[in-house]
Amino acid sequence: MASSLRQSLRNVGAATAQLSAASHDVQALTQSVRQGRGPIGYLLTDKAFAGQLSRAAGNLAGTSDTLAATPAGLKRQVQAGGGPLHTLPSDTAMSGQLRQSMQNVAQGTQKLDQSMEALQRGYFRRRAKKQAMALEEQD
Repeated sequence: MASSLRQSLRNVGAATAQLSAASHDVQALTQSVRQGRGPIGYLLTDKAFAGQLSRAAGNLAGTSDTLAATPAGLKRQVQAGGGPLHTLPSDTAMSGQLRQSMQNVAQGTQKLDQSMEALQRGYFRRRAKKQAMALEEQD
């Protein structure tokens, strides 16, 4: 029984040490986030990125509103006997223009995706540079 008690006490001691180490790790991680370090810290503390993200979301919302309204307008035109969808089967010039417009929309969407990726890369590069400068200042 005495050896079981000693083993239990060793297990409790080991568990306490692990819990203490985990608590220290969580504290260090929390401090790092508060100081703006790491991806989570960047996202939570960088006000410029929050503004850029807000503007991008606003632009996306405006675009989606426009895209949502377009089919309803086209439907009304077709039902009224006018508009491009009504004349499209017989007007080859309009068909070609519509095809070109759709290609332009696809290219514009692709360029928007590329711009967003470039914006993100630039943001994280700037943050890494700021972090490196801060580390140099600390040394």
